[in-house]
Amino acid sequence: MKRYKLKKDTPAFKAGTECYIEEAGHMVPRRGISYTIVHKDQLENNPNILTDWFEEINESTRWKPEVDQKYYFLDNKGLIYNSIWADDCFDDDRFEISNCFQTKEEAERVVEYLKALAVVRGDATSEFVKYNDNWFIGYDPEHESIDAFCNPYTARNGIFGLPYFATKEDAQRSIEQHENEWLTIFGVKEEE
Repeated sequence: MKRYKLKKDTPAFKAGTECYIEEAGHMVPRRGISYTIVHKDQLENNPNILTDWFEEINESTRWKPEVDQKYYFLDNKGLIYNSIWADDCFDDDRFEISNCFQTKEEAERVVEYLKALAVVRGDATSEFVKYNDNWFIGYDPEHESIDAFCNPYTARNGIFGLPYFATKEDAQRSIEQHENEWLTIFGVKEEE
């Protein structure tokens, strides 16, 4: 379903109002009252209305449920629940923070990731210090290994929120003690 944004204020709607063309062919607001912004006949007889009055919203490649579609989400304990998408404020809040999953398995992987991340964040021995040796852990796909790396210019809050270490030895110790957690974080499964 293509979504549009109203370019200018109208007597009934403010600029920026999100809308779409519903099944009957009328342009209607995405939320709120069930009211037609532009009638189907007007759209058909004046095709320029779509470009003159509205701006098409580029759709993300990120999955988002359709109305009445089942999806999964996590609660504050990491328990997995499902809901039916109603396009309400609860659904939007979950989607906004990426707490909206197409399958239960996808939600389970996120729970595993968050738990692993909590463990390795406890290993941190340093915060980022600009122009200093900032040790962090990364996955080297060429050698299929987890290793410690040093870079004084890495993003302020870490790479994907991962911890920093004061020394290479601290980083290596984290790898040794929590190898499975690091593999989970990087999405790498050990070959059995």
